[in-house]
Amino acid sequence: MLNHAEIALLVAELQPWLGAVVQRAQQGAPETLTLALRRPGSTRHLHFALERGNPRFHFVAGRAPALPRPPAFSMALRKHLGGARLGAVRQPDRERIIHLEFEKGGRGMTLVAELLPAAPNLLLVEDLDQSGGRLLARMFRDDRNVGVGRPYIAPAPPPQREDAERVEARVREWTGASFHDYLAELFAEARAADSDEERRRERARREAKRDRLLARLQADWERAGDPDRWRRYGDLLAARPALEPQGKTTLETADDDGRPVSIPVLPELTRNEQIDWFYRRARKADSARRHIAERRRLVETDALDAAPRSGTPEDDAAKRPEPMPLPANLPKGHAYRFAGGSLVMVGRSAAENDRITFGWARPDDVWMHARDVTGAHVVVRHSPADEREALLDDAARLALHYSSRRGEAAGDVHMTQRRYLQSMKGAPGKVRILREENRRVGVSRDDLERLEILRLVR
Repeated sequence: MLNHAEIALLVAELQPWLGAVVQRAQQGAPETLTLALRRPGSTRHLHFALERGNPRFHFVAGRAPALPRPPAFSMALRKHLGGARLGAVRQPDRERIIHLEFEKGGRGMTLVAELLPAAPNLLLVEDLDQSGGRLLARMFRDDRNVGVGRPYIAPAPPPQREDAERVEARVREWTGASFHDYLAELFAEARAADSDEERRRERARREAKRDRLLARLQADWERAGDPDRWRRYGDLLAARPALEPQGKTTLETADDDGRPVSIPVLPELTRNEQIDWFYRRARKADSARRHIAERRRLVETDALDAAPRSGTPEDDAAKRPEPMPLPANLPKGHAYRFAGGSLVMVGRSAAENDRITFGWARPDDVWMHARDVTGAHVVVRHSPADEREALLDDAARLALHYSSRRGEAAGDVHMTQRRYLQSMKGAPGKVRILREENRRVGVSRDDLERLEILRLVR
């Protein structure tokens, strides 16, 4: 935290910049402000960080990043201080307050930096003098200055103990020609240390999430069953015509090596139906395990990519897996790429819905939409390497998730081919369905986390 003597030193180092013009005012965070000051031949960026407990100001190297949507305070500074000339920088009574006095078009304006540890603030005041001035803008609300346009009220004088602290304040030991540069380097190192710690915490969070996903995938793997076992049961039943499963729950036989085998069967199925059931179950287990293996690979790859880097950037790039290439002419919207190459596109607005359905989708592509509610258009482009029914179930889950039914455990979805849709003139995103079928699916958090892994980042 800056003490009174250090603030006085920083103010003294600002004196050569009197006469500089404000080129830019921007906030990289709600509690920071950076002013670009231009004088002939050079530009410097004066940075204010109004963190509770540690407010400070100093020059920084380079232009600071800005928030995507500028706060009202920085917009007001751009309006009032853009092109203004810095006339004076003062520290009244050597307090933790500085006044940066600007002049623009005959108007006098003062940027008041209240570097009070408990309640720091930045305020722009017009015609500031001993009796006050008119408040033009403020970074934070406070009890003293309750509204723009009202008189500015300065903080109350500090208690006696702070007077003693002010008298005894000393500038910390530092090296270099400028205390501004020293502070900039000091806080840059602190931010780097904070970033390293945040990266460590983020890595721990992602690894915990990876472990949860891998545990769920392992449970899915076991639920899918062993395809070789189902295929073996089908082969054994097909090779033994004397076995009749109907009306039974198990069949006792022996394999080709003479070892006894107990085959679980469904009593309501005939012999041929039971054989077909075993082979269908084997195909589903094969497909499910292929999907699960691919998902497991993606989860493990994501965890590796999230780990802190070590070695040279070239080494890190060599360890990182090749990203999946994006298909050409992929429209805007959420895109999901499945293990076998299938694509599912989800619109995020009426315009995107219209482009995905009537600009990108092919006549044979499957189209989905949550039934009887507003929601996204979902278009499925199936690849033979993915099991069609499982793919359509996942696409239906996305249609429910991106609709006003989000959060429900199950729901119904319109499903048809793109060829059976007509656009409604003058109503982007609205369609007339000529032929359709209903598809009902359940949606769980596990389903959504599994699908999120498949979403392409663009």
